[in-house]
Order: sequence, then C-alpha cells, then structure tokens
Amino acid sequence: MNNKLVSHLLDSADPAVRAKAVEAAALARRWARPVQQELSDKVYDTLAATVCVIAPELGVADHALLVEYSLWLYLLDGRLDDCERYGTRPEDVGRRVIAVLRGGRAEARAGDFFETSLAALVEELRRRDGCCGLLERFVLRLVDGVRAGVRQAVLSRRIAEGTEPLPTMEDFLELAYRHVNYRSVALALLITVGEHPDSAAQERLDAALVPASRAVRLANDLRTWAKDAEEGTLNVVQLVARDGTRMTPHAVRDRIQAYRDEQALLLGELHRSAPASAAALESNLRVAIDLYTVDDLQFDLPDAEQVAG
Repeated sequence: MNNKLVSHLLDSADPAVRAKAVEAAALARRWARPVQQELSDKVYDTLAATVCVIAPELGVADHALLVEYSLWLYLLDGRLDDCERYGTRPEDVGRRVIAVLRGGRAEARAGDFFETSLAALVEELRRRDGCCGLLERFVLRLVDGVRAGVRQAVLSRRIAEGTEPLPTMEDFLELAYRHVNYRSVALALLITVGEHPDSAAQERLDAALVPASRAVRLANDLRTWAKDAEEGTLNVVQLVARDGTRMTPHAVRDRIQAYRDEQALLLGELHRSAPASAAALESNLRVAIDLYTVDDLQFDLPDAEQVAG
C-alpha cells in the first residue's frame, strides 16, 4: 500500500486497522477479478483504507462489502460516462440497474458481472439489515442516484452539442448531489454498523445525508474544476447562481462549510437515540472532505481564483 492517499489515511491508524485495510483490499481485488481491467490498481487500497478509517470497529467482511459496493459505483459511472466503450446509452444502463434492484438475481443477466454483483450486494445488505428498514432507503437512494446520473450524462452531452444551455448553480447541484451516490454509500455504512435505529431516527439520519452529499459534491468539483474545464465536463465552479452571482472557489468553500454545519445540526439530537449511526455519518463526511486536502489532490486556490476570474 504505497499510495499517497492510503498513507495519509493510515499513518496515524492503529496497526490492527492497517491490517484490516490490507485484508479488505485483498478481498475486494478477488471480488472484482472479472472486471479488473475497468478499475485502477490504486482504487482497492484507497477505498479499503477509507472505510477502515471511517469505521475501524467493523469487521473485515463489513469493510470488504463497503469497498465492493464503492467499486460497483465506479463501474456504474464508467457505463454512464463512456457510451462508446460499453456500447450502451445511459438511459439503458439506468433501466437495467433499476430492473435488477426490483427483481434481484432473477432479473440479473447471467454472465454480466455488473448486474449479478449488484444483486448479490443487495442480498448481503438485506441480510445484515434484517427488518430494520434501512435497506429500503438504500435502494430508494440508489435508484434516485442512478436516475440523476442518467440525467446528468444526457445533460452534459446536450450542453457539449450546444443544444442545451448551462444550468444555474442551484439546478446543477440539485442533480449532481444525487448523482454522487453519497447517500446510498452512507446508508450501506449504517447497515453494516448494525445499530438498527428506529424509524424516527432513520428519517433524521436520511435527512442529514442531503447536506452531506452536497458538501461532498462541491468538494469534488473544487478539486477537479480545472480538469473538468479541459474535458468539457460540468462543474459548479463554471456556473452562475440564480441571483447572478458567479461561483468562485472561495464561494464554493463557504457553501461546503455551511452544508457541514447543517449536517451537524441534524445529527446533534441523535447522539442519544442512535449514537453509533450518528458517529458513523460524522466520520464518513469528515474523512470524505479530508481526502480532498491531500497534497496530490489539493486545490491550488490562488491559481483557481485567477482562472475563474
């Protein structure tokens, strides 16, 4: 694990956590063998280190499950973003994913790892969830994320073709925060934590994921805005708010902090009724945002401001 991100995550971690990360990464590599050509070698170690730092108390099997779901999301994004490589339209990918989520293994096409692995992941999460109800929320959020991803892929294509104008910052973020799929990942985390919060606590936990997702999406855009500008990919830094205010890196940073504060407020009342779940979501957002400050990912603010005008 000689990855800069991994070192950043694990340098101060307990040796037992480091060992779990190594084992979880190995399990994930074995899981992804049929599609290993679609994934970079670094991603296994990075994701394993991330989930182990977020929830060090979980067992290796839980860590591996979370890594595998995150890898599946990489496969999803690849299919939505690169129609030529996979020979499918985003709309068709979305329909197949939703069909598998509704029909399970019986709906997944044999020999299609993308579909069969999704069905298996959902089955495993359902087994861990029992009758708690978090699995249903997970499925709903994943469906919403897939639909948003399809819409964003189509919108990006139309903007590139000149048939659609740039959206406002607010309209873009409303779509983009759902596409990032942070909510489904966080709900999978809550299922593995195994606290089984009641329905009232689940509502509040679910609500807290909205500002958290927005913060993560903005942090991602803040990191990749220069690359996105070169590639013609939509990014919040190139957009204008409804009131005419042009987005700048400083403005984006302020919004990220506001969304973090909003999640903290929503989780504040859950430290008695669902303490493990609330702590997991706090840790999840903290680590997610922290990853964007590592040197090889860090956003060069002065240059960014100059280019953004």
